[in-house]
Amino acid sequence: MKQVLSYIIIVLVSTTGVLAQSGDARLYSFQDSVRLVLESTKANEAIAVGAAFSTAWSSMGPDHQNIIRSQARLMKKKGYKVRPHFVNYYGAIAAAVTIENADLSKLSNYLATADKVIAKDNITQANLFFQQSRDFFEHHALNFDKAFQLQVVDDNYQFDYLEPVYLSDTVQTEYNEQPVDTSSYNAPFWQQPIVQPEVYGPVIKFDKLTLNFTTPYDSVSLQNTSGLFALREKLFVGEGGRFDWSAAGLSSDSVYYELNKYNFKTNQPYLKAEQGKLRYIGKVSTFVPGVFEFRSVNHKTHETSIYPRFKSYESTINLKGLVMKD
Repeated sequence: MKQVLSYIIIVLVSTTGVLAQSGDARLYSFQDSVRLVLESTKANEAIAVGAAFSTAWSSMGPDHQNIIRSQARLMKKKGYKVRPHFVNYYGAIAAAVTIENADLSKLSNYLATADKVIAKDNITQANLFFQQSRDFFEHHALNFDKAFQLQVVDDNYQFDYLEPVYLSDTVQTEYNEQPVDTSSYNAPFWQQPIVQPEVYGPVIKFDKLTLNFTTPYDSVSLQNTSGLFALREKLFVGEGGRFDWSAAGLSSDSVYYELNKYNFKTNQPYLKAEQGKLRYIGKVSTFVPGVFEFRSVNHKTHETSIYPRFKSYESTINLKGLVMKD
């Protein structure tokens, strides 16, 4: 069966090339060839993707259509399979057009990133990219399953492919000759520069966004932050933002934590920030530096919630058990 499907793809892709040159309407169009191949799998998901892609195709211009044809040919040449590779590839494009309603600029940006993924990454890595992109376009979320949804709102984003930066020997020598500022070495841990994990490969860059954490037990938000979402690693590397204590029944305007730099795995309802500061209006007159931690765990009421948590670096304040003493 796999050999038959592979043969069908080769024939139909070749047929599409003939059609583009001859304009013979009696031959299969590209979108119809994709639909037929996916329908031949008899899998409900693939059939749905084929229909959605066929609908999306008519909304795309010739430039985008030609890019997709070219990418499909290269993927076939590299040994990509109908399932799951082409299903996720076409599924992501269909969702970008018909669900996300991505404008021309965002679609161009996504396809340019996909170009680099197909050219540079192995098949497993590429499929992770297509799968995560598809989830993002379908749900506008960095994770979406029954137990945990991490949805994105109030955002501005673009796809990108980050390459490692290699310094030449000359640049490295000049850099090493520069004086090193060691003043921070003697500072407390919470005042030292934060080193974030380096991210390479396909990412979504967010100039701004709010992340909504939704589980069977909680519905909370990290508001007005920014950062990078590494699609293959399911890692968000962020900076800034505010997280309040509404999950514990306190006013969002009175009790909140302002984050510095942070990172977390997006497939888990867990967030920790080593540097930031707490504000508790009416209880503490100033911002208090410390560690923030949120984890969604089973609790029946606001009063029984044990998260979010905060541990101060300098103070010994205790705010109804929400702030842990040093």
